[in-house]
Amino acid sequence: MTLTLESSHKSNTLGTLVLLVGVAIIGIVFIASAIPNSNHAISRHGTSTVSAIRTCISNPSSNKQVWKSKRDSRFYVLCQMESGNWGLQPRECINGKWIEVTAFIPEDGTWNSVVKYMEKFSTKFNGEVECK
Repeated sequence: MTLTLESSHKSNTLGTLVLLVGVAIIGIVFIASAIPNSNHAISRHGTSTVSAIRTCISNPSSNKQVWKSKRDSRFYVLCQMESGNWGLQPRECINGKWIEVTAFIPEDGTWNSVVKYMEKFSTKFNGEVECK
């Protein structure tokens, strides 16, 4: 992919572009840092996928659901991303703080396949989720 910038003030335009990209990256990192992130998520599932899931979850207007594990104290946040796929972020409450276990797109990312995947080990959760 080639990026071509044309302007009579090339240095200012390029500087502005670099500044905007820097601010965007800092904003994404700040939003995603509300819950400590898992190194596993990036190394196993890739930066772009994990970033999209974290951004989706932090967006108050995103379509989300919370599921609870049948086996342990984990909660799972499902979020429909801009692509239409559903992303998943398992969370655990440790010492009063939510910790991201990982983040990924289950199966093929469609709602039906994600529900089928989730029903193996969790149930849809309705109510207040507290971390104490």
